[in-house]
Amino acid sequence: MADELEPTEVLEDGEDIFAQHQNDLLDQFDELTFKEKWTRVSAGLKMPHDSGPYKWAKLQMQRLLSPAMAVSWATSIPRFQ
Repeated sequence: MADELEPTEVLEDGEDIFAQHQNDLLDQFDELTFKEKWTRVSAGLKMPHDSGPYKWAKLQMQRLLSPAMAVSWATSIPRFQ
C-alpha cells in the first residue's frame, strides 16, 4: 500500500497535464481566415485518406461548397409557367 498515490498527488498531476494542454485546446477553436482555411484544406487533401487532416479537409469542402452548389442546382431547374 505504500506504492499507492495519495488523492492530492493525483489531482496535482492532473492540474499539470491541464496546464500543459490548455493552449492546445484553445487553439482548436480559433477562427481561421478564408485564405488560411483553403490553404489547410488543400494541404489536407494531399494527406493519406485515412488521416485526420484529410477527413477534416473533405468536411470543409462540403461545408464551403454546399451553398454554391445549392444555388447552381436551384437555377438549373426549369420553371413551368
